[in-house]
Amino acid sequence: MFSHFRRPRSARARRTPVVQFLETRRLLAATLDVVAGALSYSGSSVGNNLSLSLSGATYTFNDTGETITLTAGAIGAGAAGGGTNTVTIPNANVNSIAIDTDSNTDVVTLKSLADPTTVNTATGVPDSTILGDSGTVDGINANVTVRDSGGVGDLTINDFNNSTAKTWNFNNNVISGALPNAHTITFNDGSSHSRRTAGSAAIP
Repeated sequence: MFSHFRRPRSARARRTPVVQFLETRRLLAATLDVVAGALSYSGSSVGNNLSLSLSGATYTFNDTGETITLTAGAIGAGAAGGGTNTVTIPNANVNSIAIDTDSNTDVVTLKSLADPTTVNTATGVPDSTILGDSGTVDGINANVTVRDSGGVGDLTINDFNNSTAKTWNFNNNVISGALPNAHTITFNDGSSHSRRTAGSAAIP
């Protein structure tokens, strides 16, 4: 008579599931919003490199520092290009522009515009705001206010290729005579830590 013996199965080690927590990551992006014609552009903590231009009836915002998110208000106002570095919006739906680039060292270039515009480059050292396109500021056809609320800001007015004779006047922090149609440039809104330049020449 033969007997059959079975080998006992080796006990398998039980594995306890482990939950691994990954670090939280936030994708940085600027935000463009429009409320009743008031356009606001809010940068994040990256170094923004934003240019604003007006061609025909369309504004173009281009920021090589980060992509641009459009709010529902901006989309309703006709803005397009959300999620990319370049956004357009009809000028007819904009009556003022406020740009705040938040922290880090930022560059904002205002090439051409037709609505009152305020720029706050916030806390970079130094931040830079540049006015003009191809050596002329004649495309900036509205009042401009430039501030740097938390750091050091430079203002450069590029009008060196303009063949029209101009007399610039400086009254405290207000520059008149540079922009067309008697529009003015107000620099730093009365706060300190600022420098002004016109082309490559320092403005005292």
